[in-house]
Amino acid sequence: MWRRPVCGGAPCPLGLIDDYAERNVTFRQGYGLTEVGPNCFSLIPEKAKEKAGTVGFPVMHCQAKLVDDAGHEVTEPGAVGELLLKGPHVCAGYWENEEATNAVYKDGWWATGDYFSRDEDGYYSVVGRKKEMFISGGENVYPAEVEQVILSHPKVSECAVVGVPDERWGEVGFAYVAPASITPSELEEFLQGKIARYKQPKRVITMDALPRTGRMPPLGQETARHSHANSIDRPPRPRCSIPHQTDCAPPSFPNERRPHYGSMRAPHSFRAPIPATKRGGLEDRPSYSRLVAGLEAERACNRGERIRDRSQRRAI
Repeated sequence: MWRRPVCGGAPCPLGLIDDYAERNVTFRQGYGLTEVGPNCFSLIPEKAKEKAGTVGFPVMHCQAKLVDDAGHEVTEPGAVGELLLKGPHVCAGYWENEEATNAVYKDGWWATGDYFSRDEDGYYSVVGRKKEMFISGGENVYPAEVEQVILSHPKVSECAVVGVPDERWGEVGFAYVAPASITPSELEEFLQGKIARYKQPKRVITMDALPRTGRMPPLGQETARHSHANSIDRPPRPRCSIPHQTDCAPPSFPNERRPHYGSMRAPHSFRAPIPATKRGGLEDRPSYSRLVAGLEAERACNRGERIRDRSQRRAI
């Protein structure tokens, strides 16, 4: 059976790639962002094992380059720089936010806010988010790099490294590790000789599990904030984004009332917490009628039919 899983969203632990390779499953790491693409790099399956940890080369029609903080292009193999992308798949900008657009879109190049490196063969690797990097004693520390080393310990299944203010060094790393069966001293001994001393976490905090959202990697920065507030057991419940609603329950789909649209998944706005009206039926939820009208309009367009219903035109 043809199986070639691809991961994205955060650097993938090399141990996980090796585990799949032992089962003869080619596991590749990808990279992309909503504003550009969304898929921007591709690693051919034949190189998935040899170049594990890289995302390969830019896809067709996509140009990529690395620049330093001064905007100068970085070309040396192994050097770290911010990834800039250019091509016909770059978005026009952020909706009604010219300031945010101008901050990242210059001369046709989109600044991703992600640090990358490139090896001697031209393969790109994700180093970490620019906003997550911290400076300790004048040296740049990339949390994703430290997390990769910590995750290579056989007892560690989850890890998040964050920068915390320090009077002497400016910032130091705190490592939040799960499960709690590993001791801080055991991990500190494991890191000796594997990464530079300034990259080693100043403190290791063990937890039963790291807080997560429904579809995202461990919440590194959130973990730090909740830890200092002594409430790390569970992240706070987000406020509902619907006007005049401070709290609402997620939508429920009793029995067989969950909508099915073939292989199409309902958009994120539909899956978000939406309060029901007094009758409480699924069709009474604010976004349901608009969603169905849009789907029906799309199907009508595919069939070449004219859209006569006003609600369908408005949905499109």
